Amino acid sequence: MNLLEREIVKQIICTLKAEGVGWCVKIHGGPYQASGIPDILAIAPATGRLIGIEVKLPGAGRLTELQAAQIRKINEAGGVAGVAHGPDDALRYLRLA
Repeated sequence: MNLLEREIVKQIICTLKAEGVGWCVKIHGGPYQASGIPDILAIAPATGRLIGIEVKLPGAGRLTELQAAQIRKINEAGGVAGVAHGPDDALRYLRLA
């Protein structure tokens, strides 16, 4: 069964909330938003650090230059950001935060 990216996003958000993340949102791009913002933004409950998760289908999809740049900026600013292909990847970022 092939999952759609939106189904993976839903699984990740449910997993993060089950792990105690109180603030977690799906970002929907638009004309007034900076390009490359990760698909999911969350706050780690233990530290208050920002988590940015760019969701990609397993075995498919590559980061755009803008996405890579935003992930780099979040990490440089003290947050934790990266690519997730499923809930296990997202939990790794939560644990790093």
